[in-house]
Amino acid sequence: MSNHPVRTLSGLAALVTLAAAAFMYQVPFTADFEIVTKKLCSDSLQASLFMDPAGGTSWCWRDGQSIEHASFIVSDQKWHRLVYWQNDREYIKAFGGYGSSAGQFHRPKDVSQDGLGRVFVADEGNSRVVRLNYDFDSHTLSYVSQVSMLDTYRLVSPEGVSIDDNGTKNNSSDDYLWIADPGRPAVYRMRVSDGTLAARFTDFEDQPGAWLD
Repeated sequence: MSNHPVRTLSGLAALVTLAAAAFMYQVPFTADFEIVTKKLCSDSLQASLFMDPAGGTSWCWRDGQSIEHASFIVSDQKWHRLVYWQNDREYIKAFGGYGSSAGQFHRPKDVSQDGLGRVFVADEGNSRVVRLNYDFDSHTLSYVSQVSMLDTYRLVSPEGVSIDDNGTKNNSSDDYLWIADPGRPAVYRMRVSDGTLAARFTDFEDQPGAWLD
């Protein structure tokens, strides 16, 4: 899935929106959505760029850099995409769209990323967790892989994800990803290195809060 500047509408409505924005911000009216989008977001991120930005938010910066270069990713459940930008607002882009193919989402919820550019998205509607890569140089997202099964357990409606460096920040080989799946309900601990199940946490009526391997 290619990265593209944020679009607020489609077809004729999009052209009307662009024309109005170009007039308001004194931008030459062209088909370059990125020019208009940058102007719209030059001072602050406009809520109109989202249909429902309540899914998940994550931010990080490349290892060795300062917080001034932090990147932000926000999931939009109703437009089934991610919107992301850098702290200095040099760009704002969108990634995704409705569907179940690589680089598409269906009600993306939580997002977690780290200083290595690894990005995990709880793709609730598709019952999976999607892994992306964020390129800090080109500021683009790209699809890497997805997980819908952990051992014999199929994800139902994952809503939460969180990267865990296991207390060894400089060693990414032993990192874990925590996945919260209310549809099961269960919380999973997945090995990031190979996508396998490390542990499962769930509740039973006769044994609440039990760790299950």
